[in-house]
Amino acid sequence: MSPDKTVFFTAYLNGWRCEPERRDCINLFHNVLMMMFVTHRFNLESERWHRAGLWLAALLIWFGFGAAASAQPSSDAQAAVLRIEPLVIDGQLSMGIDTELSLNNTMRQALNRGLPLFFSIEVQINQPRWWWFDKDLVDSRLIRRLSFNNLTQQWHISTGDLSVTFSSFEQVLAALRRVRNWPVALSDRFNPDTTYEGRVRIRLDTSQLARPLQLDPANRNDWALSSSWKSFEFMIRRPTASTS
Repeated sequence: MSPDKTVFFTAYLNGWRCEPERRDCINLFHNVLMMMFVTHRFNLESERWHRAGLWLAALLIWFGFGAAASAQPSSDAQAAVLRIEPLVIDGQLSMGIDTELSLNNTMRQALNRGLPLFFSIEVQINQPRWWWFDKDLVDSRLIRRLSFNNLTQQWHISTGDLSVTFSSFEQVLAALRRVRNWPVALSDRFNPDTTYEGRVRIRLDTSQLARPLQLDPANRNDWALSSSWKSFEFMIRRPTASTS
């Protein structure tokens, strides 16, 4: 990493922890500018100084000079899978899933600033075999994008090309907790009257966070949100022959 980016990345890490009622953030960026003048002797017309100015402007907008951050400590985020209902619908095995999901203050602040969060619902199904390893049949993920539009003051859940709009955070969170009629495999992949084992979890996909947040070790725990795997069993019954 180049020296000028290293200086600004250090400012980013420290600026995230500035308290909102103090001027530490502003003083920090002022000191960074002085460090850059002394260390690198930047020419105001140089391309490097222009890039550095863009970095500084982006960071000041993100932190809002520290005023938009909450003074309260970040509450714990929690996730759990409550109910799993596998159903055969139109020749496909579909999942109905209910979860418990709560976000902490850091996640809420990121959403309010326009940063989307991606949630992954994952299902794995296998067939137990006593003579060998279990046979893996299904390994599927459903990605949901949660976002907030500051202009319209509306919340959105996007799944692929489909997007649903909500007027409040409570409404969008309630919808995010539920999955209905999610097809994961064709039903003919499963033998009738055979028991299959599966498991489900929901988690925040941190690999899709903004890059600076992924590189911030001091706040990594603020983005940790994953349920434990919840197991289930199911069997597809053989159709009974109709009697004439």
